[in-house]
Amino acid sequence: MKKFFTMILVCLLCVGMLPVTAFAESYEPYSHIWTDDNNGVINVQYYDYDVRSNTYRISDRVSIIGNQLFDMKGIMIVSDLATFTKDKPSVVFDANGELYFISKDGQTRHMETSLDETFEVSTFVSKYFGLDFEDLGAKVYGKTTKNLDNLSFSGKYSRHTNPVVEDTCYVKTYAHSDSAETVCMDAYFNSKAVVSISCHEGTVWCETVKRMLTENAKGPKFVGYLSNYSVLFYDLDKKLIEYRYSDGFVKAYPVMLDTYVYCFNFTDNGFISSAKTSQGTYSFSTKISFPGGTPNSGNSNNSATGGTVTNVKNFTNKSMAYSGDTHLGTLSAKKGVLSWKGTTLANSKKSSEFGITASCTPVWINGEDELYMWNGSSTQLIATNVLRLKYNDDTGIVTSYKAADGNWYTLK
Repeated sequence: MKKFFTMILVCLLCVGMLPVTAFAESYEPYSHIWTDDNNGVINVQYYDYDVRSNTYRISDRVSIIGNQLFDMKGIMIVSDLATFTKDKPSVVFDANGELYFISKDGQTRHMETSLDETFEVSTFVSKYFGLDFEDLGAKVYGKTTKNLDNLSFSGKYSRHTNPVVEDTCYVKTYAHSDSAETVCMDAYFNSKAVVSISCHEGTVWCETVKRMLTENAKGPKFVGYLSNYSVLFYDLDKKLIEYRYSDGFVKAYPVMLDTYVYCFNFTDNGFISSAKTSQGTYSFSTKISFPGGTPNSGNSNNSATGGTVTNVKNFTNKSMAYSGDTHLGTLSAKKGVLSWKGTTLANSKKSSEFGITASCTPVWINGEDELYMWNGSSTQLIATNVLRLKYNDDTGIVTSYKAADGNWYTLK
């Protein structure tokens, strides 16, 4: 009997020493729906388990104000949302963290994340969603009842854009010609562009004065113009920050401190009129007051840099890269394959481990024990017969891999 217990103990020790995959499904995701009664904002939040930091985190969230739906950055998705009630919700996240919502006319819509630029539509006409015991979307009710995972979606429909009346003073927003992920915003006065900024990942670059406005800030979650041609953005230290045209965009002026911003409202010309925050609605003047002259460029900074990966949240079915709290990209597993920023990755079937390096490069070990990376345009084989990946315990960033020869090799 003593030998038997000794054998059991040895077996348990051996099992404990086996390598554990980074994304073993030990904890189920859940949703939390709550109402900010002071501001009339309904929040739908999706929590997933971060397997590296051993905690639950919000990996996506949306806010609802009346018939308007806003993404996790506070930017409007649609303005024709069906009325949301606790008993008959019109917005849900499913178990995979994907977003579903219903329009006023019963159109059923789908997005993989709230930050997507487009949504898909189903032919199924819906009334409301049914939730499971974790408050995740499970069913959809119309003339009949269907499971969410039985719905089919198609098409690419643009989300809501704020209307712009192009008189003589307005804001024009467009994608940079060399980078679809860089958003440019020009502010016009008397039909002439007087300020030009570009936003890429966690940075705001003011081309007018050749200066990085976010050099000493965590952000932005949102950026736009006030009617005095100041640049306003929401810093991820929960600060509303204003850079003023009148002083050449040199100094950061805090507008509000320690507050959550749910969304922004605009004039017809594209200028910010108010911000809905956890402390109430903060209104800005909408009277056009152009300071005049040319802003002093001062000390220029001629290099606009992208966000650097500071931490990665590794959930059971995805890895999300951040620069501070600014989301850089998501590597997600769905139906046995991986995708990065919506692009399906070849050679990623049955991946046992995956993650993101410090250079924001997705890497993974597929079902053939091959280590691949995404180089920005295609998948690239790094090594074969790879045993496992190594993650930084503090940041969640993939740092190296263990090869069949037993050695660890650095990943950049």
